[in-house]
Amino acid sequence: MRDAAAVLVTLLVATACATARPSPAAARGDGEPAIFRALHGHDIVTLHVVTEPGVVTGTQLRPGDALGHVQPLPQPRSSRYQSAVEEADARYDARQYDEALALIAPAYAGEPENPFVIEVYARTLYRMGRREESFEPYRKLVALLDAQRVAIPGAGPRSVVIDVWFADAYWKLGTLYMDRAEYDKAAFEISRCLATGRPMPPALTDQAYSYLTKAHYHLGDYATAGALGRLTLRHNPRNDYVRPFLEDTRTR
Repeated sequence: MRDAAAVLVTLLVATACATARPSPAAARGDGEPAIFRALHGHDIVTLHVVTEPGVVTGTQLRPGDALGHVQPLPQPRSSRYQSAVEEADARYDARQYDEALALIAPAYAGEPENPFVIEVYARTLYRMGRREESFEPYRKLVALLDAQRVAIPGAGPRSVVIDVWFADAYWKLGTLYMDRAEYDKAAFEISRCLATGRPMPPALTDQAYSYLTKAHYHLGDYATAGALGRLTLRHNPRNDYVRPFLEDTRTR
């Protein structure tokens, strides 16, 4: 997800380039979009997307259509540690995680509020299997992203920021909440990741749908869990993870 350039439509554009609501894709029987159930009642503010020509306020788009393209990341991403960020990224991509952490840890200590530094630091810990240690950096990163709301004209208390530069952070934080059985927060963050429209490999899509099924089941929202379980099996008929949840929802 880090390198994808296009944003595929999972949204209805409500305010040009900025505010959007989930589309009716993967709807429950009552019309609620199941994969975005956790975002119900919120206005979605999408940041760092340049919309395609003709996509304006009120434009209704179909899932799979192009909403726009992700704006390039700022350069430099760090005024003091740019070379460390770049080298840590390179080491990460080469699966040299110990070396990546050694490079990015001093940058994290020196710029603990820089979201780009935090992201490299957190995902390196996560990929090393140090998931518990990655939780606080990811939580802090997403809190910083949410704080952008105060500078967005028209954003209110029900507005939810979705920064497409950090789609992977929403995903990984969501999985960490799953580890903690904090299912409401897990569903919220995983849904935010999906709502960025950033392409995901089929295996990750399968995992996201599976986790959402489990999360909504444990939240007692059996209608949404059932809809998500069926969606998961359409995506991957051999997925056995969701079958117990789906079977149990049929008796509720």
